[in-house]
Amino acid sequence: GLNNVEILAKLNMLTQLTKVRAFEQLRTKEQLGYLVWAGTRSVFGVCGWRVIIQSSVKGADYLDERVESFIEGFKKDMQEMEEKEFTDNVNALIAKLEEK
Repeated sequence: GLNNVEILAKLNMLTQLTKVRAFEQLRTKEQLGYLVWAGTRSVFGVCGWRVIIQSSVKGADYLDERVESFIEGFKKDMQEMEEKEFTDNVNALIAKLEEK
């Protein structure tokens, strides 16, 4: 199986690829809530990726549907992504991690 370093690396890459996309789609275009965030979490050794939306305009079921739709759209985007764009994101993540 994967060790924690591999899992965190993959989750960090997922965050690199989704953070701005989630904000642009769910916050800017769909205006679902004031706070929209996509990122990794690690609690008591359990790692994961999540989307948080704080909304006073839509209910939880609707928000869940929109996040699921975002994920499906993201899968399609990944399949269509040019190798250079993916490599640019990998390099951006590496540079970000080297700053820490």
